[in-house]
Amino acid sequence: MNIEGLRYAQAVSQTKSFSAAARDYGVTQPALSNGVARLEEELGVKLFDRSPRGVKPTVHGARILPMIDQALGRWTPLWPRLSDWPARQPARSAWASRP
Repeated sequence: MNIEGLRYAQAVSQTKSFSAAARDYGVTQPALSNGVARLEEELGVKLFDRSPRGVKPTVHGARILPMIDQALGRWTPLWPRLSDWPARQPARSAWASRP
């Protein structure tokens, strides 16, 4: 799952508009729409009903979007700390180190 897709969905939820979310996030509207579409595909549900009058969460979106907000709320403060770590080594499996 891509963190940007989660952030894009959160921005759409907050602004109730794909174009406003893209503008606020500093990306093109197609890039944001594609990111949300990939997230929806990964989750297997539509998060938003799109109409000329704006965007509303679907029934599934109303349940999932608060979880996205919660996850990003926990992730965001962590990111600066992780980026300050020294160069990370590639993850190795315990099985790979056995003779």
